Amino acid sequence: MGDKINRLKVSLTIDKGIINALDQIADKDKISRSEATNKILKRDEQVKTYIEKRKFTDEEIAMVCHESLNAYCKAKGDPTYKPWNELDEKTIQITVSGVTDIRKDPTITAKQHFENWKNKKIKQGWIYGKIKDRDKKEHPNIIDYEKLPEDQRTKDILFINIVRAMSERIKDS
Repeated sequence: MGDKINRLKVSLTIDKGIINALDQIADKDKISRSEATNKILKRDEQVKTYIEKRKFTDEEIAMVCHESLNAYCKAKGDPTYKPWNELDEKTIQITVSGVTDIRKDPTITAKQHFENWKNKKIKQGWIYGKIKDRDKKEHPNIIDYEKLPEDQRTKDILFINIVRAMSERIKDS
């Protein structure tokens, strides 16, 4: 999985590099980023092909999902989410497998997605606890889906919709 994370960092660096290049062209030519994009795309078919045919890996989608949920949780006052680059390998594996499950079955419901997550956590030794404690492997969401607070169910819906949206891009290309 370490190689996959390193590849992910390289892919994201390339994308940031393209954005930086567009910004430099825009600044130099005193035009907007979109005008710079059009200018480059007219000149460089390779860049155009790269951008249009960009396919996201499960790991990349998992990172986007995680960071989106991290921002959602922080906005809701929940500081327990860690940034992607601070996650342990098992948490990354569960997140990536959640993406893989949805990509295999795009009709999966939020409840099914949650149950899959919960079962994977339980297999790793996690149990119910009132407060999330990584050291004790206790989590307040190791409960029935129907008992989850609405904001926790919303996270499952967000996760599924992010995966679907990023996967749609793959089908369309």
